[in-house]
Amino acid sequence: MDNPGKVKDQGLLKELECPLCLNYMKPPIVLCENGHNICKECKPKLSNCATCRSKILQVRNLSLESLARQAVYPCMNFYLGCKEVFHFDDFEEHRDNCVYTATKCLFSRISNRGCKWSGIISDMKEHIKDDHMASDYREVSGSFKTELSNTEPTRGYSQVIFTLNEMFFVLWRFKPDNFYCAVYYCGPKEKANNFKYKFTVSKKNTKEKLCFSFVTHNLTENVNDILKPGFCACIHTAAVKLFKSEGEKFASEIKIVKL
Repeated sequence: MDNPGKVKDQGLLKELECPLCLNYMKPPIVLCENGHNICKECKPKLSNCATCRSKILQVRNLSLESLARQAVYPCMNFYLGCKEVFHFDDFEEHRDNCVYTATKCLFSRISNRGCKWSGIISDMKEHIKDDHMASDYREVSGSFKTELSNTEPTRGYSQVIFTLNEMFFVLWRFKPDNFYCAVYYCGPKEKANNFKYKFTVSKKNTKEKLCFSFVTHNLTENVNDILKPGFCACIHTAAVKLFKSEGEKFASEIKIVKL
């Protein structure tokens, strides 16, 4: 695997390439009878060594495993633009959260809508503006208001918000017992804690309000784990009825801020 970045362990990384999948081998690394190495992902797929066809042993290459733990690895997405390098213990965590990893469109990934687009996060804004309806996204500065007309149980809404030079995904969901609202930060997992959202509903012509404030959620969090009381904005359906307007619309205000 050719790496255009400046990685000091080029020679060692070449030795750590699996001869079958060409990805970097990480412990456990096993040997064949002739001393060829096989990575842990490829071993279950093989009956014989991919290099010499000899028998694969239940013997680990402990010396190479020790060197693997000391090596500095480039991200697997370096060819897409990621310049990060990591030691063994941090490599897989970064891989799972790298912004250069291809991902599904937010509407498909979070809301289960039938969009077939897949790409990196930095290209998603252009995709959403070009391929989705105007009502699916908005650019805002400060707070923004939303009116939901259909509040029947199992009804859901979603919208992409561009603000603070970042991208967010807002999910509104009505369930039999409660209404929920959650905001995802669409970027590196560790940056989600840098933003929070404030959700507010008000009774018309009164000073009565319900306010909730939460740190934005990251894209690795499952929707079903977030849409629960205490994990995002949550209002009982009886209260939703009290806060509806005369036109039976449920109005709310959201403000996303950087911490």
